[in-house]
Amino acid sequence: MNMMPWILLQLGCDPLAESVRDEAIWYDTERIVSEAGVALVPISSGEPVGYWPRVVIREEGIDVDNRAWVLTLPEAAYAREVMPQPLVWSSLVPLQDGRLPAGTESRLIKPLYEAMLEMANASIDIGAEHEEALFDGRFVVVPEPGIPWRTISAVLYSASQAMFSSWALAGEVDGHLRYPGAPSQEQACPYEVTVHLTSTEAWIDAHPLGAPTPPLTGAGGCAETEGIAAAVAALAEACVPRWHAAQEMLGEQPVAGRDCVSVILSPDSALSAAALLHHQARLYEAWPAVEQGLLSWGSTEDDSGVDACQHAIPVASLRPEQLDYICDAEWVARTIQEGQHAPSHRARSLRSFEPQGYDLEALTSAFPDYVAKRGGSLPPPSREPLYQSSEPSLESVLLGGEQQ
Repeated sequence: MNMMPWILLQLGCDPLAESVRDEAIWYDTERIVSEAGVALVPISSGEPVGYWPRVVIREEGIDVDNRAWVLTLPEAAYAREVMPQPLVWSSLVPLQDGRLPAGTESRLIKPLYEAMLEMANASIDIGAEHEEALFDGRFVVVPEPGIPWRTISAVLYSASQAMFSSWALAGEVDGHLRYPGAPSQEQACPYEVTVHLTSTEAWIDAHPLGAPTPPLTGAGGCAETEGIAAAVAALAEACVPRWHAAQEMLGEQPVAGRDCVSVILSPDSALSAAALLHHQARLYEAWPAVEQGLLSWGSTEDDSGVDACQHAIPVASLRPEQLDYICDAEWVARTIQEGQHAPSHRARSLRSFEPQGYDLEALTSAFPDYVAKRGGSLPPPSREPLYQSSEPSLESVLLGGEQQ
């Protein structure tokens, strides 16, 4: 929705004119820095930020700003006896160098939860009064560069408990606030991978049907974090013709818009907002071959990823039979045919699999060295897959890696 004409109208005739002028700084990053005092993460590209509630994570505290949200409410709502007021809750939650205070036991940030719930309930109530669907659960998070993923994930979790489950992380692009999220497609990507990120390493977990497979990387291995987005795009490029061929063998025509790979980002809990947004922007640039999905819970702080990367294989060096195994064309084609795939970023939960084992013989044929090195550490072929048939709660998705 383009709100600018309506907002300009308010400047001349509405008591919210002052809020409109104040809100305008958020569309000029120089003013954000100089007037709001927020250090923005510079990113290479992204989409315009909508008129959504805004959560700003500063090194010293968390702010909640509802002015953009108030400006989207229908004019008729101003006749209500109780009308939401444009507010900025500054330092609603104090932080210590971008981290929650030591000894914080719960990931639920109660003041943030209460402020977001107030907006959600108001949107739902006003929408019901005016027969409009006003609430869509969207909000934007503007983190300063050094904020760790542990803090960001607590913010996302707290907001999700207040029904705000569709988020965007934003940074600065050429003087404007932008979020690096790929445009939504009408059809879902048929295949999903997890990209693990730490401050020094990045690798892809393809896990076809939940099977153990070697970590996949860019040309320089796990340490070449800059190449991970290109590696995912290269994997998509290699898999697409295999998926199309499998569809044709089933008597189906390839489905337009479904020849892509959906990515779940799994950050290390200490990964900075600057690093996370940088990777998101690189993945955004690889769209439509790559579509970003859910931000997963990530890993615990003492998990360096070294063990995960010791068997890593660059995507560019995969042999044809290894790509056949990784791309899992027959399963993808049947999934598309049966219409069973629901993308995780729309449902806000991980995709589900019926419990089934993996084919150890096929894995050994494709990756004999990997199987030999793993030896007895490989799970038995009859094990349950990585994702179970029941959908996990959002709490387990965001915080599962920290509930040890």
